[in-house]
Amino acid sequence: MYGKQDDLCIAIQLSLIGCQKFFQEGKYRNFRAPDYLTPQGLDRKKLA
Repeated sequence: MYGKQDDLCIAIQLSLIGCQKFFQEGKYRNFRAPDYLTPQGLDRKKLA
């Protein structure tokens, strides 16, 4: 049982690190949805 819990913790940590890198690294910007930061918060605009 303990080995499975360790694997789960490692998988969760790796997925969180992957998500963090995806949204922080500029080289992945083309793969993300266009979000625009405004004084009121994030404003999602659709491309026309």
